[in-house]
Amino acid sequence: MSKPTTTKRSLVRRMTMGLLWAIAGGAAIVYGGALVYANVVRLEVDAAVIAGAVEPIRAPSDGVMLGVGIKPGTMVANGSQLAKIHDPEVERQVSLASVQLERARHALRQHEAHLVSEKAKRDDTLIITQAELKAVQAEIASLEEQLVTAKARVERVGGLFAQGFAPRQKLEDHTNQHAILNAQLKRARILEEQRSALVASAAAGRFFDGNRITGNLAELEAAVQRARAEIDVATEELRVWQERRAAAVVTATGDGRIMRVLHGEGSAVRAGDTVAVYERKGERTINAFLTQNEILRVSVGDAATIYIPALRLRLPAHVVAIDRAAAFLDDVESRYTWRQARDSGVRQGDLDRTARAVLRLDNDQAEQLRRELEPGTPAVVSFQRRSLDTVLGDFRTVADRPVDQPAEKRL
Repeated sequence: MSKPTTTKRSLVRRMTMGLLWAIAGGAAIVYGGALVYANVVRLEVDAAVIAGAVEPIRAPSDGVMLGVGIKPGTMVANGSQLAKIHDPEVERQVSLASVQLERARHALRQHEAHLVSEKAKRDDTLIITQAELKAVQAEIASLEEQLVTAKARVERVGGLFAQGFAPRQKLEDHTNQHAILNAQLKRARILEEQRSALVASAAAGRFFDGNRITGNLAELEAAVQRARAEIDVATEELRVWQERRAAAVVTATGDGRIMRVLHGEGSAVRAGDTVAVYERKGERTINAFLTQNEILRVSVGDAATIYIPALRLRLPAHVVAIDRAAAFLDDVESRYTWRQARDSGVRQGDLDRTARAVLRLDNDQAEQLRRELEPGTPAVVSFQRRSLDTVLGDFRTVADRPVDQPAEKRL
């Protein structure tokens, strides 16, 4: 093989190796730059979730779910009825109260019938006693007239007897007749008093049957009043149980969308059980959980990029709030946030994500992606890492400060 050919192959080999080393070096530089960008320039956090105003819908009482007309995705309005709760105990109490009310009404009807009968008896007795009283009063009037006439006769015969024109026997007969009429008048007046008392007694519902006083009009009137009071009590009791049954309804506490139904048709629930979970209408945000060191490199207003692996979406966002005590959350809220130990006695360290940054999507994309961005969907957030170097920060502040112009040039 000739020397020029060997030299040419060696040159190609050296060029090839140089190109490979150049490519490897470029890749190393790019990789190093990417590492620097990812670890120095940017701050990437994979502990982030889509957050929304998620609230539970709870059962107001014990019972069985009936008429469940909701499913995931159903839009609900504030106060709308979602289901009814059938409580056997409440239904039993409603039935018992209805029976008690009907029994009280039946007792009232009976007492009212007895009262009507007693009033009719009273009216009949009153008519009879009033007629007897009128007869006695008529007899008294007749006796009074007869007594006046008898008295006049006694006086006339007495005058004739004194003059000798009438015998003593005739005077004595007229005197006896006058005394008899006077005694009859007194007995009639006594009878009048008795008849008047009987009329008053009959008007009050007490009847005299010749031997004793009968009639229980006052007792029957009291029984009617008592029966009416029992009806009022039974009606109020029935109303209370009916209101309790009417209140055994699952309603939405606000406008929103059903996310999950935990108890369906025919499910047995207890008071306070979560029947469904719904999301209130409101702006969708992203909660990113950071360590205490990382949260210092983020500030409100910083731009960030949200990557949602489940949907393979990249969305622009910005920081709207920062909370360094986000690890201490309520148990309900922790369902759709990054869960951390709470009141466990374990000291949180620097590696624990105890801080939270709240981000909002730009360009109203949260409303457009509301149905796709379910609360609890994991996300990755990339922040612009801020420098914590106070010395450089002081120099930067001095450099950015405007230079005061002389007084004559300020004009």
